[in-house]
Amino acid sequence: MITFLSKTFSLLQFLYFIETQREHNMSDPTSPSKLPDEDVEVRDEEDIALPASGSHFMSEHREEVLTILNEIIEGGEKAHEAGTLRYNRVKEILETYQEQGQLLRTVLPEFAALIVKAFWKRAQDDKEEVLQRFGSAEVSDILKCKAEFEEDDDPRTYLHEIAVLAYVLGKVVGPKNLISHLPHDVRQFEYAFYYLIWSTATHAQRTWEIRYLLLLWMTNTVLVPFDIKSIDSGLHDNLSLEDLLLEVAQFCLTRPGKVREVGAIFVGRLLTRPDMARSQHLPKFLKWCEGCLQPTDDETEVFRQAGALSAIASLMKFGRREELAPHLGIISDMLTQEHLTELNNMLLSKMLVKSVQRLGLAYLKPRVVSWRYQRGMRSLLDNLKGGQQQQQQQQAQEEQEEEEDDTAPEEVEPVLGVVLESLKNQDSIVRWSAAKGVGRLTARLAKEDADDVVVAVIETFDLYEDSNAWHGGCLALAELARRGLLLPSLIEQVIPITLKALKYEVVKGSYSVGRHVRDAGCYVCWAFARAYAPSDIATYAEKMSASLLSTALYDKEISVRRAAAAAFQECIGRLGNFPHGIDIVTRADYFTLSNRKRAYLEVSPVIAAYDKAYHNHFAEHLANNRLQHSDRDVRQLAAEVLGKLSTSDDCDGDIVTTHINSLLKRSLTVGSVDSRHGSILGVAEIVLQSLDKMSPETKTLIVNLMPTLEQSRLYRGRGGEHVRIAICRLIENMASAGMELPVALEVNTVKGKKKVKALGRYQECLDEMLIQTNESVQLAASRAFGAFSKRYFQSFDENFHGKITSKLLNLLTTTNLPNERRGAALALGLMPYFKETHHQVVEKLLQNIPVEEDPECRDAESRRNACTAVAAIALREESPSMELIEKIFTTLETASVDYTIDQRGDVGSLVRVAAMNGATTLALGMHSSGILTEGHFIRLLQFLLRQSTEKLDRVRSVAGSLLSSIVNTDLLNLITDSSLKQLLITFQQQSKSVEDWGAPLDTYCVIVPLLEAEQLYESILYGLVVASGGMSVHVSRPAFESLTEFMQKYPQHLHRMLSSITGMLTDNSGCERVLLPLLGTVEKLQSMQLFPETAAAAFSKALRAELRKSAKEIHIILQSVEVLCGLLTILATSGTDGEEMNCLLHCLLLLIAGRFPKVRAKVGSSLQTSLLVCPQLGGENNDSAQVVLCESVWDAPSAELVRSNRDKLYPLFGLVKPARTAAAQPAPKPKYLPDENANYSALVRDAGY
Repeated sequence: MITFLSKTFSLLQFLYFIETQREHNMSDPTSPSKLPDEDVEVRDEEDIALPASGSHFMSEHREEVLTILNEIIEGGEKAHEAGTLRYNRVKEILETYQEQGQLLRTVLPEFAALIVKAFWKRAQDDKEEVLQRFGSAEVSDILKCKAEFEEDDDPRTYLHEIAVLAYVLGKVVGPKNLISHLPHDVRQFEYAFYYLIWSTATHAQRTWEIRYLLLLWMTNTVLVPFDIKSIDSGLHDNLSLEDLLLEVAQFCLTRPGKVREVGAIFVGRLLTRPDMARSQHLPKFLKWCEGCLQPTDDETEVFRQAGALSAIASLMKFGRREELAPHLGIISDMLTQEHLTELNNMLLSKMLVKSVQRLGLAYLKPRVVSWRYQRGMRSLLDNLKGGQQQQQQQQAQEEQEEEEDDTAPEEVEPVLGVVLESLKNQDSIVRWSAAKGVGRLTARLAKEDADDVVVAVIETFDLYEDSNAWHGGCLALAELARRGLLLPSLIEQVIPITLKALKYEVVKGSYSVGRHVRDAGCYVCWAFARAYAPSDIATYAEKMSASLLSTALYDKEISVRRAAAAAFQECIGRLGNFPHGIDIVTRADYFTLSNRKRAYLEVSPVIAAYDKAYHNHFAEHLANNRLQHSDRDVRQLAAEVLGKLSTSDDCDGDIVTTHINSLLKRSLTVGSVDSRHGSILGVAEIVLQSLDKMSPETKTLIVNLMPTLEQSRLYRGRGGEHVRIAICRLIENMASAGMELPVALEVNTVKGKKKVKALGRYQECLDEMLIQTNESVQLAASRAFGAFSKRYFQSFDENFHGKITSKLLNLLTTTNLPNERRGAALALGLMPYFKETHHQVVEKLLQNIPVEEDPECRDAESRRNACTAVAAIALREESPSMELIEKIFTTLETASVDYTIDQRGDVGSLVRVAAMNGATTLALGMHSSGILTEGHFIRLLQFLLRQSTEKLDRVRSVAGSLLSSIVNTDLLNLITDSSLKQLLITFQQQSKSVEDWGAPLDTYCVIVPLLEAEQLYESILYGLVVASGGMSVHVSRPAFESLTEFMQKYPQHLHRMLSSITGMLTDNSGCERVLLPLLGTVEKLQSMQLFPETAAAAFSKALRAELRKSAKEIHIILQSVEVLCGLLTILATSGTDGEEMNCLLHCLLLLIAGRFPKVRAKVGSSLQTSLLVCPQLGGENNDSAQVVLCESVWDAPSAELVRSNRDKLYPLFGLVKPARTAAAQPAPKPKYLPDENANYSALVRDAGY
């Protein structure tokens, strides 16, 4: 308690100090020391920012930085030569506080002093050279010499590193804060200036940090209270120090980057000194600025223009009104030129707006206008003193001052015109600066003039204005409200505009604009909450709260949702007249609104339940706004929420009917496809949730919606697939809700109206949707068909259900169109069980799962859908045949190794995933029926383990998840082998710690121990070998590490594993998908010395046999070269199988003279490496063989030269060159016999002419 009181007392002391300083400043508002752009504004007590405590700057960081800086100072150049790690460490520490620069305020004086000390100590070493060069040349000549010394590749010098540290420190704490802590010794000023000129001439452009630091330093030093002439040593005879300062400053203003920004601050400080302001330097500089701002087509002049505008803005900021008054006309003429107001450059426009608004502030007398709106006592100190009388006296004094001078100068009008026009600028930063300018200027105008400004701001909210004007207008309104310049009498005009801004969105082609406008609208509401009393807003509280909540809940952008929530929370805290405010704030906060789906489906129904007004506003907003949004996901979410809201007690039948009728009308309107799609979805969701609240007439309209859309051809055109999806959703929800269909529908035909069967008409619609080429439409149609058939297909009717089944089976088996086969497979999997057609459907689906023989007819999606369908309907029969179940399981097992590829890549993975899901579903169903055997379960484990160890993350994730789900059931009780069961129990425990089965490292660590199981060994090894030799490092590395770790831990399994790898090589002959990673894995095993000589001979024979079959496959040959050389080294080292070693040498010597130059070059280099590693390979002729391999150009185009060099190696290896067999003579081609009818005359003769 004592601590709290002491802190409170300290806070009151600080506030008292702030208030007394404010009163002192306000006592003479026309004081020459008052800057023209500073607002004499009484701020809210909550707006006062307490200085941050530097104790938050970590002590270990402070000590480390001080230690490094002291070492740099003591070591000097020698320490710099040791490396730049210390500089980088300091920069790393400082940049850690980039977002919280105020934490460095207490340590800033120490850091700044040490950095400048290090810089100054080194700069003194160049003093003689600097002064000598400066005294022997003109300044302009020195500055022009800069280009001769450009060497950007040189390492940073000692001075450059120090300057970079200063720049980083200024970047973190801000240049203004750094300037105030730099030394201000007047004796250092002149030499620092000369050093600035010298560094500009002799350093490369990339060393701009040196000039940045010097300009910052001089900006502080130039404030010395002595006349500049008194510190001029007269080193340069032609120009005074004042002239030199101005010339160099002008040069810096023409440079790009940070140097120009600091140069502008320096010019502002320099030319506003009393001695400089009384001289002719200011008119001379303004004339230079006028020349820079003339119209030009040279794009490089943008830097000069930016420098001139920045300098003028700085002058207007630091200058005294009475000293600037004689020059305001010249400045006004410069800044209001027509070509400047039409600039298309963000930087120039921003600086122009800053300069123009400060010009206007210089014309207007600083004062606190009495007409501004005041919400109670604006000062906490007055509240503590009870200073009501003091405030009234102050207000009376202000009114008296206004009566004496109540007119604004005529020169202010063009200034306001430029600022108001800038509210429509294309750049946000320019509009933001203009909005602040509007607020500052209006705060010094009389009430009549201020009303004109407010009216001009309101006029920017025109329907024909673009989003930039709306954004700028909102920012201006917020600034006016914050400063009390938007009177309560104008709230009636402003609130409707603000509510429109909260919903502002304009569609432009495939995207929409308006996010920044809605964000600014939230800012306006936030400003209103801080500016007005609750009674002023009471009339509009309900509309504001509902609009803010609808934006916070339903806006597409997360930033806008959070901004609206913040504005709503501010209104709750300041105004307190929003219904159920506190309860809503606890529900809709920063985090719950971050996820759009959660905000729509979870948060909004809860908030709507608080108040009927909220509920009705949300429903209206969703129906009339969100359902017409350009984003499809937003429309879908809006429809779902609208359906949920329709179930509320606040929503009676009349409201539901009103919304349904409105949506049905929009659904049939020829217009935006987005609106039609959203309206149909809205109808569908309301049907699902509130069918019992609808009248029979409304139900009839809903049933007739689909036929009416088809007859009006509203499916056609761009975006028609979205309408089809919405219709499918409507049919699905009608069936799910149990809506009764009439027996017949009345439709329009060419001959007039006629009646058709409703069930058949809807089935025709679904049949058409199922064969659409768009997969999203097919999926929506399949879901609709599933619900439709479940609800309306009660008993088998040969004339109806038999025809539907026959049609789908015909599409599945006879057509070559992939979209028809896909849709038919989906529909067959969702049909209800009819014993008359069940076996026929299963057989046809099974026939569609294997890979098609005709490459033109292959379609992975059709096979995927068939796998899903057959697994779904396999166990619908009450007593299924074990023969049929076995056939289904075997077919799915075969589909799990579908590795078909096309131009899209590994499309077989779609089938493999579907097969794994289907087999798992089938196995669980068989287990629940009591017909699952141990053999089936082990087979399921085998192909799940194989896929869970392969290289595709998506497939591995699905396989691992399925594997984990089945081992955590009672299926393990089927295992009779105790060792296998124990391994699976261990795997069951370890699998619970795996969060993502797609992560290779986590997955392989859990699965590899199962290699000990004899039944699962082959499947796991197959996947590991393929993954270990793959191209993806994030998969191959953990796979190979897990494999080698197992081999080293259980060496007794090594020979068996290598034998299995040899078997894989033989079984997958010609299959690049397996052979390439397999050879890569073998090469890695050889490098790890995990390939003993006992397995090398067998693998060598298998590999040579494969190369004879793949003589034209360059990828396999290239991957085999390193493996062959590794096997050769293993056999030569062991010396156990000389015959196989000679066969390997023969094979390599054949390849070294083969048809592929790339292969020849690789064999030459690899064979030479093998001779270096294993000297006994070449015996006495090892060196000679290496010379031949090294000196020969194996990829030379001359085949004879390559063969002659190859032939030199045979005797060196002790081999006999094989005799070249004569190539078989090709069969003679039959003599060409011309077709007697293959000419035009024969055609004429046959035609009868």
